[in-house]
Amino acid sequence: MNDPVIRWQHTPQYEAGCPVFPESPVLPSPFLLRGMRGWHWQVEVEVHTLQYFVEGHGIHDAGDRSHEIKPGACFLLRPGEQVMGRALDERPFTIFAAHFDEVTPEARAGDPLHCQIHELRLMESLAEHAVKCRLDDNPRSRNEARAAIHAMYHLFLGNLHRPVKPAVQVQIESLIEAIRRDPGANWPVDRMCESVRISRSNLTRWFNTLTGMSPTRYVIHQRITRAVELITMTRRGIEEIASELGYRDVQFFTRQFTRMMGRPPGRFRGHKWDPLPTARGEEVR
Repeated sequence: MNDPVIRWQHTPQYEAGCPVFPESPVLPSPFLLRGMRGWHWQVEVEVHTLQYFVEGHGIHDAGDRSHEIKPGACFLLRPGEQVMGRALDERPFTIFAAHFDEVTPEARAGDPLHCQIHELRLMESLAEHAVKCRLDDNPRSRNEARAAIHAMYHLFLGNLHRPVKPAVQVQIESLIEAIRRDPGANWPVDRMCESVRISRSNLTRWFNTLTGMSPTRYVIHQRITRAVELITMTRRGIEEIASELGYRDVQFFTRQFTRMMGRPPGRFRGHKWDPLPTARGEEVR
């Protein structure tokens, strides 16, 4: 058997009185629970469950092991396991879950199965697509949802069997993901070095290895990527977009955008565009 057998209609039984879940969950598997604060969960697992954390920071206890929860944490829970999870701060949680009647042989026994997913954008896109298609609930969309869930399942197994990464690499990858999620935040290189406790030269080496760019160039690349999305997909003004992306000087934003994209942002709206070229070195303001 190459793929697990998905159970569509299972409704898990959450801890009675827990305020962060609906009183009577009715969404079929797969589903997303979004923006929960003060998350706390304790249950005996009824069916095989793939649980993926899109956002949040907490602790997950399964069997006699504890695991830190952060974006990208993924678990395959099996029937009979006693599981508890809880938030460590007030950051909101968003959790994807899918249920299975059958799983592949490598997921049936052994210690609680847990890994950190490295392909975060792909995993999140698959989760969103699976839920959207499942809620459409017609034969074609159900097949698409099934394909997305199978892809998530095998992505989990692939990450499960990868060699353990050096701690510094995990930190750098988390930093890269934080920049991608919020490119408009203030990202001075000295602060990045402090956050991962390495030198500027080592930070640059890791960024070049993982992204093909220096830290500064990566921030610029992500800002202009987001700017292109906002310009082409919304009707928001250029000054507003520049401000959201961390530019105090709209003229500087326009020059940087034009240098990378070959035309100013005002002439970009309504045009098809090609993928961004590699960002050129320039100061972040």
